[in-house]
Amino acid sequence: MAVRKRGKSWIIDYRVNGKRYTRAVGPNKRDAIAAEGKIKAQIREGRFFECKRIKETTVGERINRYLDHFLGKGRRDARRVPRRRR
Repeated sequence: MAVRKRGKSWIIDYRVNGKRYTRAVGPNKRDAIAAEGKIKAQIREGRFFECKRIKETTVGERINRYLDHFLGKGRRDARRVPRRRR
């Protein structure tokens, strides 16, 4: 973890599970150090949920969801798209 100054703002830079995060904290170094401490504690306790949970879907499900969205718009071009479901 690192606390740095970028321009007029202080930023914290940290890694969780191999992914790098950078967050601007504000113009005060003391606030940046405090925010860094909070994030360290969250990571240590397993309460860090910055990253979104991605639901695993198949390609067919994504295509169907796209077609549902596209056909639901009521566009003229939507009638030309063949709707295929497996």
